[in-house]
Amino acid sequence: MSYTVEQNIPLPPRAKAGPKPKYPLCTMEIGESFYYTGNAPAIRSLATKYAGRSGKTFETRAVDGGIRIWRTT
Repeated sequence: MSYTVEQNIPLPPRAKAGPKPKYPLCTMEIGESFYYTGNAPAIRSLATKYAGRSGKTFETRAVDGGIRIWRTT
């Protein structure tokens, strides 16, 4: 079997595998927020972990029987 060696062929980007995110943290713009009615400590922890990896910041506040998460930077 013979192979042809080629140059200047761009490497395609990796395909993103895995499930789609459950929460919109990665798509939020500064000033946007979403309302969450589940486990407050869990969503706060998730936002903190994601902020550390992404360089974005989030604020959470208890409102109307749930939690609202804002993207601040």
